[in-house]
Amino acid sequence: MERAGGQPIEYWRASETLAPFVSGYHRYSVPLPPGVTLHDVVFPSWATIRIAMPGSRGWSVRFGSRRYDDVPQAAMFGPTSYAGYLEARGGTLVGAGILPHGWAAMFGGDVSRFANRVVPLSAVDADAASLEAAIGDGVRPDLAFEEWLGLRAGRHEPDPRIARMIVAARDRGCLKEVLVIAAALSVTLMTAAQAGTIVSAVSATVLSGGPGVGNIADTYNQFGLFTDYTSGV
Repeated sequence: MERAGGQPIEYWRASETLAPFVSGYHRYSVPLPPGVTLHDVVFPSWATIRIAMPGSRGWSVRFGSRRYDDVPQAAMFGPTSYAGYLEARGGTLVGAGILPHGWAAMFGGDVSRFANRVVPLSAVDADAASLEAAIGDGVRPDLAFEEWLGLRAGRHEPDPRIARMIVAARDRGCLKEVLVIAAALSVTLMTAAQAGTIVSAVSATVLSGGPGVGNIADTYNQFGLFTDYTSGV
């Protein structure tokens, strides 16, 4: 695995085996004196596992009207369609980005249940404790995530009908319309990303060529779907 080094932020690429499922791994270190709080922004993204290292002093995050104080030490951040605002009081956070296809293959199920939400990692995987223990014992984050996620790759078979639907809509020049209708009906479009096509509601980009390619935020907006609407994308 390739690493981009340097403190206080480090990144590692996923191995070739997990690259279709995982965007990469990271470690953020924020050494702060007692009583000082860091305020930062989390940009919209796909699902992310985040684990606070032992000794971290706790942190909170807000997505829209939802505020999560004392984020669980091992947490799953669902896919987000707008920015989050965090407050940290110092420590080290490690994480792994779960690509849409990775969610479908490793965890399965309706990811829209976690959209713009933070839950304990144990709510998604019953063996979350083994990952938390490995990281707590000092295993380098990328190696710990690789082993834990590698055991889950291929557990679930993505529904091929979703991929065929996306490709057919793209080929007929109506991909945006299909996505808007699906969103309005609360269809789990993250499942559509089992084809590796969609990223997230605000930062979404249709990666395939052909009609309908590009950012779909404007399409959602023109139909008013960002108003009091939490997308599963």
